[in-house]
Amino acid sequence: MLSVTSIGDELLVNDFVPRVQDAARSSAAVTASAETTIVVYEGKGPNDRHGVFAERLSAGGETLTPSFQVNSTRRGEQHSPAVASDEGGGFVVAWAGRGMGDKQGVYSQRFSADGLPLGEETRANETTGGKQAEPAIAVAGDGSFTIAWSGVGPGDDSGVFLRRFSASGDPIGGEVLVNREISDHQSSPDLAFDDSGSLVVAWQSRHQDGSDWGVYGQWFAADGSRMGGETSLNTTTVASQKAPTVANDPTAGVVVGWQSRDQDGDSWGVVAREFTANGVASSAEVLLNEETEGHQQDPAIAVADDGRWLTAWTDGKSDGAGREVVSRTFDASGIAGDTEPVNRETSGRNSGHQRSPALATLGDDAVIVWSGNGATDHDGVHGQRYAIDLDGGLQQPPQLAPIDDRSAGAGMPLEIIVTATDPNRFDMLTFLLDVDDSPAGATLEPIDNNTARIAWSPPMSSIGQNVLFRVIVIDDGEPPLADSEDFLINVTETGVVSPSAQAVDEAFGHSG
Repeated sequence: MLSVTSIGDELLVNDFVPRVQDAARSSAAVTASAETTIVVYEGKGPNDRHGVFAERLSAGGETLTPSFQVNSTRRGEQHSPAVASDEGGGFVVAWAGRGMGDKQGVYSQRFSADGLPLGEETRANETTGGKQAEPAIAVAGDGSFTIAWSGVGPGDDSGVFLRRFSASGDPIGGEVLVNREISDHQSSPDLAFDDSGSLVVAWQSRHQDGSDWGVYGQWFAADGSRMGGETSLNTTTVASQKAPTVANDPTAGVVVGWQSRDQDGDSWGVVAREFTANGVASSAEVLLNEETEGHQQDPAIAVADDGRWLTAWTDGKSDGAGREVVSRTFDASGIAGDTEPVNRETSGRNSGHQRSPALATLGDDAVIVWSGNGATDHDGVHGQRYAIDLDGGLQQPPQLAPIDDRSAGAGMPLEIIVTATDPNRFDMLTFLLDVDDSPAGATLEPIDNNTARIAWSPPMSSIGQNVLFRVIVIDDGEPPLADSEDFLINVTETGVVSPSAQAVDEAFGHSG
């Protein structure tokens, strides 16, 4: 299991504290080269009553670039920011609002690794009638990026659209309608590139799965072509599933999370599911929240380098404390850690509300940001740094699959395949035969981490005997843990039809 430890005090991201600053629908990005954290948010600033701002922080949490304004157009409102970084440390911010050529569109601004603007703010949407909102952004390995949004566009008055851009910010083609189903409403997109270069776009669609809202996805190849059709991502379809979030999993594909109504037995809960690079589900739905009373909403997910999940969400407390932000870790096999509070310095009864988390991981570092009341700002954007222990967490023993009793002819080669799994998926397993409880001459050869082959030729002297084998598997965790299985071989004369394993049990009184 991935375990995290908070480092230092909570950070106040916004420098300007009057009025409201909000991280709602924003995200944090950690760049790989400069090891910086980029946090974007909306709200009031010194020269804009409602704009988009960003701050650059070092891996140690120190301010590298104080909060600066992202949007050049300051007339009207700019809101709903999202951010993504490239491998060189540069980043792109997208937002919705008023800009050049559109009263309510989607815009972006590129920045260098030092936080300097590259070019001018650019409108993503070609359709300028109606409203385009809810932007999301993802950067590919080559620095090109894709922006998705919801609203009015060609072929749908309430759909999800995307547009691709080169690393230098030039459009690659026009805006594209993502959803195939155009009845009712499709909205709240999120997207991510996986390590194979495929792009995954997820969104919520109303009345498509037979109930209220459902979550759907579309996979695109690196060249922008569709990979199959749109796919229903949630298997639980009762009531509503909405507000999807998509995270790259470096070991598998992507993890998609969402909030689901009544799935945990009481109001909203948060759920996630893993998918391969070609859109095939590789896990069942995983309920993230332990506490089921009240509302659990606004899930955020990031995946560490070895495939373990760090999750966060807004927890509607049933004890009267109001909304707070919590986190929970999951190892790659789904084993969950404890739910931990994120906003520690301002929490509990009458402490105001904390909400809308966003998070990012890089190597052994993580950061979670959220909006709400804090020690130095009643309505600001706050953050907490974490150290990730990729080898830590709950150590659990491996599990050998049961091995049936059987019979074998004397002098005839016998081969038995044994398998084992480990809840800590990244543990390496070692298979052994117990020399005191296994016959001489038997060998065991590993096939892969989870499989081994036993070979034995029963000697004539063992005819009529029930020979005991004991297989042991040991993991390399800290501490190492083990499991064992016993089974019997009834040795018969060569060519004699052997009894079944059940008959062996009855004859020799073995209970397995």
